[in-house]
Amino acid sequence: MIARMSKVEIVGPHDALQDVVSLLQDLKVLQIESEEEALADKAAGSDAVAPFLHDEQERALFERLFLEDLRRRIDDLFLYLPAVPVRTSYIEPRIILHTIYATVEKHIRTARTLHHRREDQQ
Repeated sequence: MIARMSKVEIVGPHDALQDVVSLLQDLKVLQIESEEEALADKAAGSDAVAPFLHDEQERALFERLFLEDLRRRIDDLFLYLPAVPVRTSYIEPRIILHTIYATVEKHIRTARTLHHRREDQQ
C-alpha cells in the first residue's frame, strides 16, 4: 500500500542527513519525489493513493498504540531516575472517589436524557 505523506522532518546532525535518507529509502520507509513528479501524478490521474488511515476506528487504534508506547517509554525513563520518597497525602481518597463517582453519574444521566431527546426529535 502506498501512503502519500505531505511532510517529513528528519532531525539530527546535518552531515548524517544523506546517509539517513538513503537508509530510509533502502528500507522502503521513505520515497522522495520531486514537486514536478507529484504534480504530474495528480494531473495524469494515475493510481489512486490509498490513505494511510482509513477511518476513525483505525485512527483511534493508532493513537492508542502511540500513547501506550509513550507510557512504556516514560516508565522506562523512570527506571533510570532516583527513587523519591512520596509524602503521605492529606486527601482522603474515599471521599474524593465518592464525589467523582456521584459527579460522573450525574453527567451520565444528563447526557443520556439529552441524547434521548435528540433521538426523539429526529
